Amino acid sequence: MGSNDESSWRRLSVGIVGGGIGGMAAAISLRRAGHDVTIYERHDFAGEVGASISCAANGTRWLHEWGVDVAKGDPVILRKLINRDWKTGEPVSVYDLGDYEKRWGYVYNMFHRQYMHAMLKDCAMQEEGQGTPAKLKVNFQAVRLGLVDYSKDSALEYWGGQEGKWDKIVLSPCNGGRLLSYYCFFPREMGDYANQTWGGEDRPVEELLAPYPHLDRQVFSHLAIGKEIRPWRLWVQ
Repeated sequence: MGSNDESSWRRLSVGIVGGGIGGMAAAISLRRAGHDVTIYERHDFAGEVGASISCAANGTRWLHEWGVDVAKGDPVILRKLINRDWKTGEPVSVYDLGDYEKRWGYVYNMFHRQYMHAMLKDCAMQEEGQGTPAKLKVNFQAVRLGLVDYSKDSALEYWGGQEGKWDKIVLSPCNGGRLLSYYCFFPREMGDYANQTWGGEDRPVEELLAPYPHLDRQVFSHLAIGKEIRPWRLWVQ
């Protein structure tokens, strides 16, 4: 990571929807990267059902990379593939995987889903280890906000700026429509940013919303969930 990347890094507050194996794995990775993680599970417990789950060397590698206590998952290490006769049950062929770890760097684990989930959950939420422990909230339902998807217009869109007024908002979609950039303009007297510098710290969302009490409610709601709120001064001669 170069110096530019390091200077632009910042801690995020990340919400993960779903407390299954995938959610816990994501939580471990994100907490180790230095972020604050909250897991939201719609049921009154976070668990798994089902039978075994295979974890080949490429998956086992990440368990070790993340500092997961693999022994808590009580795995069986795969060492052979045995093909048996349908009627007699006698071995027809045996494929030896005794050199699997030597070839691929890690063993091939076979977990029960419930044990694997508990193992990952412990790692995500325990005090020990790298990063801040993840938080788990059960009985939570993720609900869509029902906002207009302006990215479908494939356009630069403008609000205000008519009649010589300085109040104006410009919307520029990017990242395949997953990110909406809003450029918000208002007169200087509506906000004191005399000490503002380019690339400074993010400002509270309340400061962004304050100059726009009568703004279109759809756009206002978009701004209310905004991130990376960074004002700068624009001088007009």
